[in-house]
Formats: sequence, C-alpha cells, structure tokens
Amino acid sequence: MQTASTTQSSYLLVIDTDTYAGNFERELCAYATGLWTQEMHHGEQEGLDAIRAGGQIACSIAAKSDPQFDEEYGVPRVEQLHPTAGRFNNGMGVTRDICEAEPGKTTYPAYESIAVFLSAPLSEREMEFVRTRAAEYAANAGGDPHRKAFAIRDVYLVERQTTRTERRLA
Repeated sequence: MQTASTTQSSYLLVIDTDTYAGNFERELCAYATGLWTQEMHHGEQEGLDAIRAGGQIACSIAAKSDPQFDEEYGVPRVEQLHPTAGRFNNGMGVTRDICEAEPGKTTYPAYESIAVFLSAPLSEREMEFVRTRAAEYAANAGGDPHRKAFAIRDVYLVERQTTRTERRLA
C-alpha cells in the first residue's frame, strides 16, 4: 500500500461585532476589504469606496481572496456568517458572553461575526486597513439611518489546514 499526504493552508479573516451580523455582513465585508459578490451586487458601492480609499492595499487583499460557493444563491461568495467565539444566542436573538449562560439551558451560536475566505494571510498593513475600515463602518451603522451604530470587537486571521491523504491499495 502506498500513502501520500499533502497539507494546504487557507485563511479566514474574521471580523467580530457586538450585534447580529446577518443584516449587514456583505456590506461590511465590502467596505472593509473591497471584496463583494458581483453577481448579487450586495456591497458594490461599499466595495468601490474601499478600492478608492485603499488603492493598492485593496487590490492586494483582492488578490488573496478565495471566493467560496454560496449554496443559497448559487454564486461565489467572499464571506460568510461566522459563529462568534465566547458568545451565545438564547434562541430569541439575545446574545451574551458565554460565562452568562445558565446551566442546563440550551444555547445557540451567536452570529455576530463575518469570515472572509483568503488563500494567503494578510500583511499587517492590510490588517490595519481592514480594522480601520470596519470600525468606520460600524461607527456610522453602515450609513443606514434605521440601524444603530455597533462596535467591532476584534479583527483577526484564522489559519485552516487541510490534509489530503491518498492510499493506493495493491
């Protein structure tokens, strides 16, 4: 039997907020990175604004993007909702720190974060651009007068390693 293994890294740029991110995840992604799903036009104006503001930095982030397939819409998607570590949802949309969970009560993931798929890690300069733009978007509630401002809790990278093993029998 012959065995061969390869390991490949991919990355997630995670932006943690302090509120449910499902109402603005695409627009926040576009505003902070310059990446948006062109087929759906969600975040197109925000993305163009990021490209104008960031120039080469936004282009560099785009070169590292790794769109994943969106099962709901059937198009490539550059971000997804991501469960927020250390937070929970009580099932009614109220989110809190995990240490506040009542013993024996069912809890659900708090989707206060987005994750952007990347093929390579961002530089410190690119990370600073994303942090600044995300904070700006949150402070202005994304320019939506019907939404209240929210906070960005953290912006960080997660490395995912995938190992592929092939075993040939006889």
